[in-house]
Amino acid sequence: MALRALSRPAAERYTSMPAPFLEEQHAGLYTAAFRGARRETMRAYGARYWAECDGTETLDRMLHIDTRLWLVDNLLAKVDRASMAYSLEARVPYLDYRLVEFAARLRPDLKIRDGQTKYVLKRVAERHLPAEIVHRPKRGFVMPMREWLNGELAGLVQSTLTEGLSRRGLLRPDRIERLVVEHRSGRANREFRLWTLIALELWFERHAPDFRLS
Repeated sequence: MALRALSRPAAERYTSMPAPFLEEQHAGLYTAAFRGARRETMRAYGARYWAECDGTETLDRMLHIDTRLWLVDNLLAKVDRASMAYSLEARVPYLDYRLVEFAARLRPDLKIRDGQTKYVLKRVAERHLPAEIVHRPKRGFVMPMREWLNGELAGLVQSTLTEGLSRRGLLRPDRIERLVVEHRSGRANREFRLWTLIALELWFERHAPDFRLS
């Protein structure tokens, strides 16, 4: 995936890497109607923000894309929904506009140095916290999605993908079924792709249950 991204123009590389489906796979995955209706790719979408950034360094442009796309449409949305569901008021002090503006003006070598990310922040934190806290590895909230999709969520896979999304005219039903079979058989781990499609169908069921693309 990274090698394919490197073959693209610089402005399109960053948003090419995290996609669950490679663009080269779209022709076999999307229906002809969906391919004809699509107006813009994510690569082009990200390239606009790449050009929008007034910085000259690649790292600055990547961080700007993250701020405009990943931060707003993913991380902050998740924090807001998860906290408000339990009547909590979450705060994001690192997003104070003055701190964001200050960080944006820093040289790239003060952000990443010798493979260490958040370099200047960690140097400041070392004055107040033990080294094992400052430099411990980052840990995400990883769910056992692979096992869930083959176990207690198997019924959800059936109802949302085989019986739901397959009928909307966006993706080829045979390709959806292939992903499901590959995952269930253990031939390949398709958890990221399957969960993406499940989330898409759940969105349709809530907001546009009668949608069909003919």
